[in-house]
Amino acid sequence: MPLPSFYTTTQWVADYIEYQRKYATQARESDRAFIKLIKEAGKPDMKLLDIGCNTGNLLRLIQREFPASVLSGLDIVPDFVLEAGGASKNIQYEIGDMCSYKAESPLDVITFNAAMMCLSDAELLSALMAAKKNLAKGGTLIAFDFFHPYCQNMEVREFSGEDQVLPMRS
Repeated sequence: MPLPSFYTTTQWVADYIEYQRKYATQARESDRAFIKLIKEAGKPDMKLLDIGCNTGNLLRLIQREFPASVLSGLDIVPDFVLEAGGASKNIQYEIGDMCSYKAESPLDVITFNAAMMCLSDAELLSALMAAKKNLAKGGTLIAFDFFHPYCQNMEVREFSGEDQVLPMRS
């Protein structure tokens, strides 16, 4: 899967990493919703993969709630994975493509957190099929994303004390 053009812009990637640093220890509302769903679906020693892990914030929050779990993150943007790996202990990070990823062993939970919004229909199907193949029997897929049936030209605005805009175009 080719990287969307905005992910290849050095300044955009640097700005996005800085934006993510605000949430390195503070859970966003969507993070709390993920944790709740994982508690309902997971087990204390689950194997979990966060696809599109960005800088690893969600994984570090999950680790606090499930310290006995085996956690890993996958992202196609090398700078995100480098940032995540430097900030996390006992979480494995990998640069890779969600459309063709193959886990070493079946996973209990797979999360997609705002990771599929730039995929074509064919790529989305590939990503979901890859996730299905990687889930253990009875495993759970939890996804949150922005979907639009047309070319996207949007901005992500954060309203939690600071108004920061990140333009995203695909």
